[in-house]
Amino acid sequence: MYKNRPPSVVYLFFKKRYVSGVAVIYNTTTHFENTALGSVITFRGMGKGFPVYKNNSYSFIRYLVDFFISESLKHGFTEVSLPVLVKAGQVFRTGQLPDKEGQMFMVGKDNLYLLPTAEVSVTNLLNNKKLHLSDLPILYSSYSLCFRREIGGWGRLNKGLNRVHQFDKVELVKVVDYLNSNEGLILLSNNVIALLDKLNITYRVISI
Repeated sequence: MYKNRPPSVVYLFFKKRYVSGVAVIYNTTTHFENTALGSVITFRGMGKGFPVYKNNSYSFIRYLVDFFISESLKHGFTEVSLPVLVKAGQVFRTGQLPDKEGQMFMVGKDNLYLLPTAEVSVTNLLNNKKLHLSDLPILYSSYSLCFRREIGGWGRLNKGLNRVHQFDKVELVKVVDYLNSNEGLILLSNNVIALLDKLNITYRVISI
């Protein structure tokens, strides 16, 4: 566990693993070059940035989502399922607007945005709510589909699943007293690290 300084990035180094009977192969080639993955993940028919999961590949994603949520409940998180359409004010409060407006999909007629990350909906649950120290910490976990335009120069040459417009994500949000924010970040990071340990995935934690 990472106990001293809060980590900024957790790097994952995947190997061949069997999770819930599903073989996942990494490290021999990149995932978009691996012919073994070609039968389960493809971009044909949908175009770049829109993956199609076939055969047992999405069952593996469902397993991971259920595993992550179930583990979060064991650590005191409350699961919430929230809309994937959010209002401009909600996105502004979490910092995606105004500078990241070009990276989000917008439903123009209704002035709504497709959810870029569950953090937006989860954080806005507490909007305009008065919290007492006795209410803290507040722990939420939430699974959602996320949508991003992923345009611009950075990463434009990335291939495969690294830059996609729709993806599945489990978000962990912890609301704490600012005096305990450093400790809260460390504990939150350790929650994630514990998941990787249980999945037997190699990783490296660094601080930037």
